[in-house]
Amino acid sequence: MKKYFSLIIIVMVFVAGRFSAAQVKIANNHEKIGNKAVANLVMALMSDNEGLRTSAINLVREYKLEEVVDALINVLNSDKSESSKVMAAVTLYQIGNTRGTNAIFKSELWNKNEFMKGINTTLLNNYQ
Repeated sequence: MKKYFSLIIIVMVFVAGRFSAAQVKIANNHEKIGNKAVANLVMALMSDNEGLRTSAINLVREYKLEEVVDALINVLNSDKSESSKVMAAVTLYQIGNTRGTNAIFKSELWNKNEFMKGINTTLLNNYQ
């Protein structure tokens, strides 16, 4: 019985080690998001498809990618959709880049009441 118990423990330790190696590999892949992925996100942010832009903004927010701040500023300043503009503003704020924060405050929408309501709604939806 002790032999089997010892064997099971050894197998469990080996399996746990393999899982942690896989987690390290996944973490390293995240660090290597790569120029192609950043370029694809920039293209998605410039897309005419609102759903694609929204998904790209969510990914940028999740990973806090400073590489696409200029594309987010472009969305903030020239997008047709108010919700995309609000999401871009919130994402720029959360990234914390100085250029992005300045773009939010310089935005023509900053003084509009509806814009601020949209930001508050977006922040509430993302943190619940």
